Order: sequence, then structure tokens, then C-alpha cells
Amino acid sequence: LRFHMVFDNHEAVDLDLHVLEPSGEHIYYSDPRAASGGELDVDCMCGYCPNGPSENIYWNQSEAKGGVYEVWVEYFSACEIAHSEASYTLWVLLGDDVVGSSQGTLSRGQSNVIHFQYGGG
Repeated sequence: LRFHMVFDNHEAVDLDLHVLEPSGEHIYYSDPRAASGGELDVDCMCGYCPNGPSENIYWNQSEAKGGVYEVWVEYFSACEIAHSEASYTLWVLLGDDVVGSSQGTLSRGQSNVIHFQYGGG
């Protein structure tokens, strides 16, 4: 299971990917590893994006638990220009297969949430 977010305007905007697991554990930049094995690979912020303007939260298939995952992209901050916007695309992947997606444009103070049912439960 993997949630993959890419966005534009990464020099001017810091977007963050968040996942709330069915167990209630929250994976994001401030707590990038969960007891379940879920992990945020990198916090891309204000032009520092070693893997390009993207963030991933992922589990090995054997570690992801069944249930509803709450996933959101949050506009964390503007880097230099206060009223910058950023567009994003969020994909839900099982292995190499895209099984869900969401896209949008965010401004300061906004976030978009999706819910994804994984496996049973």
C-alpha cells in the first residue's frame, strides 16, 4: 500500500501528505514512522525535494492493516510568496496498480481529505 503525492510550485509552497491509519496512528512530517511499518519517505519543503516535488507514505503489503485510511494533503506554508497556490495529484497504489486518485489546488489554510478502504475490516 502506498499513497503518492506530487505537486507543483514546490519552490514557493510546502504541501504535506498525512495518513491516519485505521488504528488511529497519524503518519506525517512530525511523526514519519508508525508502529505498523508505515513510513513517510521524505518531507519535501520549500525547494528541498531530493526525489522531486513528491512525498510517499507506504507499507510493505504484509504490514498494512485492513480498514479505512484517512489521507489528506495539507497546505503547510508559503515559502516566500504569501499568496502562492499549489496543485497536487494524490495516487493510491497497491503494488504498481493505481486504485484511487484525487487532485486539486490548495491555498493557505486549506487541505483536502480522501478515505480509502484497504482490505477487509
